[in-house]
Amino acid sequence: MTRPTVLVAAGIVAFLALVTFLGRAPQQPSGPASSSYATTPDGLAAYASLLERAGHDVRRVRASLDDRPPARGEVVVVVDGLPLAAEQRDALHAFVAAGGHAVLAGTAATTLGGRPAAGRDVVQRIGRGTATLVARADPLRNRALDRDDNAARALALAGAPARRVAFVESVHGYHDARGLAALPDRVQTCLWLLGAAALAFLIWRGRRLGPPEGQARVLPPPRRAHVEALAAALARTRDRDTLKTTPPKTETEPT
Repeated sequence: MTRPTVLVAAGIVAFLALVTFLGRAPQQPSGPASSSYATTPDGLAAYASLLERAGHDVRRVRASLDDRPPARGEVVVVVDGLPLAAEQRDALHAFVAAGGHAVLAGTAATTLGGRPAAGRDVVQRIGRGTATLVARADPLRNRALDRDDNAARALALAGAPARRVAFVESVHGYHDARGLAALPDRVQTCLWLLGAAALAFLIWRGRRLGPPEGQARVLPPPRRAHVEALAAALARTRDRDTLKTTPPKTETEPT
């Protein structure tokens, strides 16, 4: 096996080992506070998992509510995060007024103009629908969901298990991903590593820049041509005496 082949094989083995390590590496808690994606103590990933186990169809809304209005019959959950823009507030208000239901917790409790009460949930009537206002989002977070009756309270906010629950994630900085950005982070990392490995291989195998090389090696002229050229030069000269060669002097060793 040649040395280049060994190097290529070693590179492939190292790359596969790195990909395997990334796939098995434990995931650290991450995500913004009050997001259903977040696994940190302040996240709501446990709440979303609890709803799924209870029979709810849970989805995350990353698009703007005015671009993709909530579906009929689902419960829209907005917890903390950035304030909704006027267009999104209007879309949420129209959804609730048409008979929908929303759960607004934390800083998002005043999104539709209602006033939450400390210590208890407030149900706000809007048109044919309702919005449940929760003053503090702490009972819904990962670190407190298993305390007291917080889990039962969280399930009650979502209603019957047959209802779909939509967490609005645009308020936490999430947006619709397209193209390569829609792939999972691990897949994107693998693609970047594959690209880097391909680039390194091209650089290694490519020819270095420099002057063009000849098709054959330049050899010295044959001895016969050299002798003939010297003879022609001797034939053209008229001073024959200068052509006489004197034998080299040799040193004699002292006796």
